[in-house]
Amino acid sequence: MYYLYQNKQWQSIHTVVIGSGPTGLAASFLLKQQGVPHVLLEKTEHVASSWYALWDNYRLAMSLDEIDMPGADFYQDSDKNIHPTRDQMISFFKEYARSNELPIQYLSPVIRVQKNGLDKFEVETLTSVYVCKNVICCIGPRHERKLPLDAALLQQREDIQVMHSQDYRSTAQFRSTDRILVVGSGVTALSITQDIMSNGFKVELACGYTSEEIVLRNQHLYAKRKQSKIVPTLADLEQQGLKNHGRFLSYDNQTLKFIQRKQEHSLSIKQYNVFIFATGYTCSFEILGNVLKLDKGTKAPLLKNGLSEIPGLYIGGIPPEDQPTVVISDGTENAKKIVADICKVKLVPKVPAKL
Repeated sequence: MYYLYQNKQWQSIHTVVIGSGPTGLAASFLLKQQGVPHVLLEKTEHVASSWYALWDNYRLAMSLDEIDMPGADFYQDSDKNIHPTRDQMISFFKEYARSNELPIQYLSPVIRVQKNGLDKFEVETLTSVYVCKNVICCIGPRHERKLPLDAALLQQREDIQVMHSQDYRSTAQFRSTDRILVVGSGVTALSITQDIMSNGFKVELACGYTSEEIVLRNQHLYAKRKQSKIVPTLADLEQQGLKNHGRFLSYDNQTLKFIQRKQEHSLSIKQYNVFIFATGYTCSFEILGNVLKLDKGTKAPLLKNGLSEIPGLYIGGIPPEDQPTVVISDGTENAKKIVADICKVKLVPKVPAKL
């Protein structure tokens, strides 16, 4: 049923999926497989749009045999131990959506989700309102760049280049004489540092965790270290000559302050002219604020055992509490559970389809 109201087109549909990352694509595939009428809303003109923000030499931490998406065989003609590049993954996601004819509406950012008087959801975009029984929100946990307050002070200096890790593409952005400091204590900081080092640039690190602590926090990425070193450890980089100054504390009066092994120390700002802050993201689920309680500080949904307490509202693509990121296969398992609950069936895997 279509009709116009307040200059927006209204449509009644069974289920709305928000976000066309891997989890959203998997959910859409499974819904279509079960014959559930649905639409997949994507705010940009690309599927898996967050993958376009990765650096040029990015490789997936997981090998092909560790990736699971319903209906797809990643390594039918390839070595299953290969770690695909950013561009290979983007091409796969595009082909996955095309070949499976998933019902994607591009350039459809969701403004809000709310309940109406008939106990259904209304999902509003810039041009449309979808009235539905179920909403699967797969927008992930990475929304707004997180930067320390002192980054703004550094940005005021004309002689210093400041960027978030999302802006880093390659060392072609730098001059050969640049002196680079990467700030961050996660796998992204280590991987970008490795990329810069491998191209012969002068780079140092401000990381507040030990190598062992980083590995412990990212067991899902380091589990197959014997087969591959796609994801470096801090110990790997230090063995290659990297200098780590510990956690970045502040910038004040031409001085950078750090703390390492409980000891504070300082360096002159003149040591560096490029700062890359791999300091993560904040999440924002404000589009769900009318129907779901959000944490006042983090703006993340308050879930019980990983599930929404609102019938018909599902949150997909959120990492488990014990790991900072969600991997593709975890997102797929999440999508399977959600669609099985919607359809009240046990999903039986089908033979992988060639893409």
